[in-house]
Amino acid sequence: MKRPKNSHQSPLTFGTGSLMILRRLGAALLVPLGLALAQAPTDGLASQLKDGQTLYFLSCAMCHGDHLEGVSAPALSGPDFKLHYAGLHLLGLSDFIQTEMPLDRPASLSDAEVLAVMAYVLHQNGAKLPSDGLNAAQLDTVIHFEAQP
Repeated sequence: MKRPKNSHQSPLTFGTGSLMILRRLGAALLVPLGLALAQAPTDGLASQLKDGQTLYFLSCAMCHGDHLEGVSAPALSGPDFKLHYAGLHLLGLSDFIQTEMPLDRPASLSDAEVLAVMAYVLHQNGAKLPSDGLNAAQLDTVIHFEAQP
């Protein structure tokens, strides 16, 4: 498709179908940054984690860091994160992300996107997740992190 000369629209725009394109690019672009998955998940969870990784990189990493280490916002990994969230229900984390994040566009993520980002962040911290991924029916589940060897 040829663009008019005076068009200022970038050839890479975000909209319908962009997440699928970014998912395909995700492994090539994000794995070298050290964002590889912590363990080998099943297909349903793997798909959700891949979506979550892409969404995290696009919507969260600028404040929380490429490696969840925290930049201008709190770290989303490590002992303090685990201490704060262990024992809480997924609903509390989901509600916070849904209404307050990302800081520059609060409440802009869909329910599925919130679940994907949560799955990615929790998985990177060693949380045990359902093999088919997180869904709304599981939001009453208590967050539990696996002991690190």
